[in-house]
Amino acid sequence: MDQIKHNELTFHLMLEATPCALVLVNAQGKVAYSNAYTEKLFQYSKREMIGKMIWTFLQNDNKNESHILIQEHLKDPANNSTGCTFELNAQKKDGSGFPVEIEMNPIITIDGEYILIAIKDVTERKRSEMQFRMLVESAPNAMVLVDSQGNISMVNRQVELMFGYERHELIGSKPEVLLPKEYREAHLHYRQQFSQHHAYRMMGVGRDLFAQRKDGTFFPVEIGLNPIESADGVLVLAAIIDITERKKNEAKHQVYVRRIEEKNEELKQSEQKLKALNATKDKLFSIISHDLRGPIGNMKLALECLISGFDLSDTQQLSLFLHQVHSAASTTYDLLENLLNWAKSQGGRIDFDPTIISLNEIVEASISLVEDATSRKKISIINSITPNRLIFADKHMLMTIIRNLISNAVKFTPKNKKIYLSIRKADTNWLISVKDEGVGIHPDNIHKIFNNTETFTTHGTDNEKGSGLGLMLCKEFVEKHGGHIWVESVLGEGCDFKFTIPLMSK
Repeated sequence: MDQIKHNELTFHLMLEATPCALVLVNAQGKVAYSNAYTEKLFQYSKREMIGKMIWTFLQNDNKNESHILIQEHLKDPANNSTGCTFELNAQKKDGSGFPVEIEMNPIITIDGEYILIAIKDVTERKRSEMQFRMLVESAPNAMVLVDSQGNISMVNRQVELMFGYERHELIGSKPEVLLPKEYREAHLHYRQQFSQHHAYRMMGVGRDLFAQRKDGTFFPVEIGLNPIESADGVLVLAAIIDITERKKNEAKHQVYVRRIEEKNEELKQSEQKLKALNATKDKLFSIISHDLRGPIGNMKLALECLISGFDLSDTQQLSLFLHQVHSAASTTYDLLENLLNWAKSQGGRIDFDPTIISLNEIVEASISLVEDATSRKKISIINSITPNRLIFADKHMLMTIIRNLISNAVKFTPKNKKIYLSIRKADTNWLISVKDEGVGIHPDNIHKIFNNTETFTTHGTDNEKGSGLGLMLCKEFVEKHGGHIWVESVLGEGCDFKFTIPLMSK
């Protein structure tokens, strides 16, 4: 008997020390027992509570509900042995209400059936939940709270505005309902991965992620995922940002950037064209002021001598004067021809009209133009191009190329030397060569001879003057044909100017 009393006392002390309100009610809902914490919570003494109905301590709007719940538990105590938890609004002695969480557990005793009710004040929790809901509701972005079961438990007003759903249509649904159908299966996989490794994460950054409105339309989004630890497990708060305007602005920016790049490229091209035009202008002024002026001045001087009392009976001196006039006229003619071709080429006014022509005819015609110089310097031109060699080229341009290369070779070849002309096939091109036994070109100057931005001229072996214009014309006309021109030279041993013409082009 003493042990039973000891056990009863110990159990009573445990109930009194429990930091939770405990109330025992009978089958009618009348309070049979309450612990010390109940007095503190409700501000009633035990004497005031014993014998009163339990709903006396609940607010009016919950009395009927609590009475029904108690009766349901008392009807079948065995099936409700695990208890039931729900939330109600309680009422203190002074009439003030406060939210509580109630857990009801049926108890079978020798005195009959009772229900042990554990009452927990959840005012702070409700206040925190309300603050959380207010924060979520006032957020400028769409906020979706997903519970530990993967269901939407809360959304804010921005979600309704962004997606076109009412709240009640989304609560309890899976978050995949907000995504296009083709993304849902993949998103379910990502969500399951996220539930295993909780960490803040941004979705949609650097790639295209789309959401879907109720009406089926898509729009680009970025989503921030925030895990929240709670008593009910890990919740996930998703912040959804509609980036439609940003995407539009990015597209506009890209267009703007491309336009700037195009303008910059146009400016670079204009700058290059301007530099080329300035180089051309400088070249023309140089030729006019020096190269053209020299031979015309020589002709003028020779003619002045002839008409100023010259002894016409001195045939040897007369022949010398006439030879000087002819040489100056030939030089001037060649220079003017190159100038005209150069001007047409720079202005885009020269036509490119390739036909099948005899290369030998072009070569022989060009050789005849330098007969006076080759005869005077005793230079032999060896033409190994056969009369039946036909090529597809612009006759006028090819004549200019060959004439300039032969004239150039004669100019820089000493007396009693040779010049060789040849042609052979090289892959898909004709390779034409004009090789001399002249003075050659210093390696430092080879890159200058086809460059119109640098002025490079030297005197020939008979003190002939050159403008450098002819070789630049050769380069332009060869490239018009789709070919390439270059020079191979050893200083003191001569030059070999080579250029290609495609076997067939049109």
